[in-house]
Amino acid sequence: MPESSEPAFTQLKSIKTHSLPSFSQQMRIEVDSYLVQSCRWLTMLSCLLIVVFLAFRVLNQQGLSVLQVTMVVTPLLALMGISTYLALNYPQFKRRFYTVTYMVCLAICWSGWVSLGIVNSPELLSSYESLVNILGLAFVIALFPLRSWCLIVVLGFVVFISFWRIYLLPADFALISTTKLICFFIVIVTGQIVANGWFIRAVKKDAENKRLLQKLAHQAQTDALTELANRGCFDNTLTTEIANSQRTQKPLCIILLDVDFFKKLNDSLGHQKGDKCLIEIAKMLAGVANRPRDLCARYGGEEFILLLPETDLAGAIIVAEKIKKRLSELAIPHPDSNVSQFVTVSQGIAQFKSGMTEDELCHVADENLYKVKQSTRNHFAFNES
Repeated sequence: MPESSEPAFTQLKSIKTHSLPSFSQQMRIEVDSYLVQSCRWLTMLSCLLIVVFLAFRVLNQQGLSVLQVTMVVTPLLALMGISTYLALNYPQFKRRFYTVTYMVCLAICWSGWVSLGIVNSPELLSSYESLVNILGLAFVIALFPLRSWCLIVVLGFVVFISFWRIYLLPADFALISTTKLICFFIVIVTGQIVANGWFIRAVKKDAENKRLLQKLAHQAQTDALTELANRGCFDNTLTTEIANSQRTQKPLCIILLDVDFFKKLNDSLGHQKGDKCLIEIAKMLAGVANRPRDLCARYGGEEFILLLPETDLAGAIIVAEKIKKRLSELAIPHPDSNVSQFVTVSQGIAQFKSGMTEDELCHVADENLYKVKQSTRNHFAFNES
């Protein structure tokens, strides 16, 4: 039986539920993804604010020296340029470090530029305060999933503008303004708590939905008792493999199996023993048909079916002999069997011929299975031609 060289496709292990990230892992992934997006829009916001500032200076005929333009634009553009490289191109586990570093550096850069602006134009303190409020709100939105960093940056902005208020304004007026900023900080903290709670609930709900969808998808293609593929999964896979065989001109075989005298086993030992027998046979079959694209399915009741891509008739016969040998080694007791004291199976082998439909191929396997059941049982049959 030749080895399959194509990618894994529909094997028992392929239809089992793939592991999903835990809630904490999913939370980290979502936070890191959000921080990357925050870097992008903070960069665009910074560009917009720079343009607004330059336009404001020009429209008010205040003029701009080359040095002033350089001091305003260069550090911000430098940070914007490296943000794409640092925040977006590094592996997932390093993204958080670089995104947070970038945003903190951007906040420091803005603080430095605002300080220069206040020193050069103290009369525009209120305008610069409004700018700092906008920046503070923007950084809260960007960093709210990380409470510590969010509070550090926002508190830094509050302390920064409060310092300039106290330094430039009369004591009474500065105290009122500082109190206003403290209230603003409290509102921001409250908003961060609410937003972070919403974010956590949204991620948790999304993770639960993914698990539910995966569970439903798994149940839709898996037999509940044996954990093999069910008939629907087999039919879909058979259609695909027949098309592949037609295209590549590579052989394809199926083996239909039926447990001999299974009704007698159920009647004498009970349905629990019967179910246990089916489970043991399913495990054995999955171990025999173990190539990546091999598929073992429960076809109905005590019937199983194997799909063997890139396998000719000689290869399928080897598989059938191996099944017979492995089942005899299991030695599952069957007190009412007419052919053995242990459980046996009858097998019908069919090889795909060009032009066959799925139903025709399965019908050939069923006819060969019937031949065995009407004669010796505990064996297999196939068409020579």
